Amino acid sequence: QARRLAICPADQASPPFSSGLAQAAMEVNLVATECIPEEAIVSIRAGSVRRQAALNSGRPFRFPKVDPQDVLKFEIMQKVGTGYVVLRPMDGEAQQYKVKMNDAPQMTAEIEVKPHDGSSAPVDSEETGKKSQQAGAKDAKDYLETTGVLNFVQGVLQVVIKERPADPFVFMARHFMCGYESPTSLPKLPSPKAAEAAPKAAAPEPPAPEAAAPEAAAPPPVPEAAPAAEEAPAPPAVEEEAKAAPPAAEEEKKEEEEAKAA
Repeated sequence: QARRLAICPADQASPPFSSGLAQAAMEVNLVATECIPEEAIVSIRAGSVRRQAALNSGRPFRFPKVDPQDVLKFEIMQKVGTGYVVLRPMDGEAQQYKVKMNDAPQMTAEIEVKPHDGSSAPVDSEETGKKSQQAGAKDAKDYLETTGVLNFVQGVLQVVIKERPADPFVFMARHFMCGYESPTSLPKLPSPKAAEAAPKAAAPEPPAPEAAAPEAAAPPPVPEAAPAAEEAPAPPAVEEEAKAAPPAAEEEKKEEEEAKAA
């Protein structure tokens, strides 16, 4: 079953809730919800007043005298266990009990129950609460100043007062979106903090020099023609024998000439 959240004054039956400057009672009704378990518990806080009920109870959340500037805090709580304690008659002394959760036996709690006179909280608690509130307010102011939100919102309010637009909320929303009409038209720029947190991009390394192409292999040297073999000179002994011994043809010629002469 779907439900929605409706806010209206307690003396009206339906929204819208028109707040004035004076405090007024307020009623909040769940009309539709999505993806919330039926057994969940809804808690709504307005200022210092908290109201809670089961999601499927259908009960309204009523707040007496709510400051118009209060912000509603809406919380969804899931039940993780249920336990019961039967109290004994209190005779003026504190009693201690141990609670075991039926849905989860491993979950237990020990509580102390003692009589109380019904008076308000001790002064120490009130002073401690005031100190914690003052510390929280200081932390909130420091945060708004360091982030620049306070100065920005003050500047927007000054422009609203000066211009007095018919719909101040749309006018302020446009300034919150840097002057653009819709979030989709916003330019996507990195935030300064994100840029500082991101490591600086390493400078691109110079391209590695290309390997020189290997030179063409020189053709193998052509072997030179071997010089013609020179005739080896005859040994000296052979030459002397050739000179000493006349050739046979010459001897025959001499014999013929001698024969003719005779």
